[in-house]
Amino acid sequence: MTDWLKVEPIIIPIRKEILSSNTSSTIAANTLKLKDKIKYSKQKLESLVRDCIVVQKLSFTDTVITLGVSPTTVRRVCRTLKIGRYNDQIPSELRSNSSQQPYGWKSVNGVLEKDPAEWRCVEMMFKFREEGLSLHKIAAELTHRKIPTKNGGKWFAKSISQILKFNEKFFNNQPTDRRIK
Repeated sequence: MTDWLKVEPIIIPIRKEILSSNTSSTIAANTLKLKDKIKYSKQKLESLVRDCIVVQKLSFTDTVITLGVSPTTVRRVCRTLKIGRYNDQIPSELRSNSSQQPYGWKSVNGVLEKDPAEWRCVEMMFKFREEGLSLHKIAAELTHRKIPTKNGGKWFAKSISQILKFNEKFFNNQPTDRRIK
């Protein structure tokens, strides 16, 4: 038999006074932590978030840093007040809920705005399509002209198709009788 099986277990008695005093001090410490986290009342927080986003035009991240609250809290307030990207006046297709933006667009405070450099390329795609070029030939032409994609990769017919479909409703000179396929 091994030596460790011959050792008898040690029993340590615990006094109830020690356990109860630690529990009450833990509760008191947690209460203090909670008081440190609650900086503003609900009304005050709503007015501060509205001031940061609507008046000062701060970004979502800057608002979180300025107020020192969690991103979830700011998001909830924005959703409740319908400000920022949760504004009902902004068309749903222009709200950026993703980290990826479509080609021709950039995200500013959660709202898509046209990126001038990329938008010129989108207009070029529509022009080539109106001239009768296939999606493969448009992709080859953009690659030949060394126009970068959003991520700096290679142009493909499928990506051209998706860009044209997304931007169809925003493009002014598009033919009304012909849908992009």
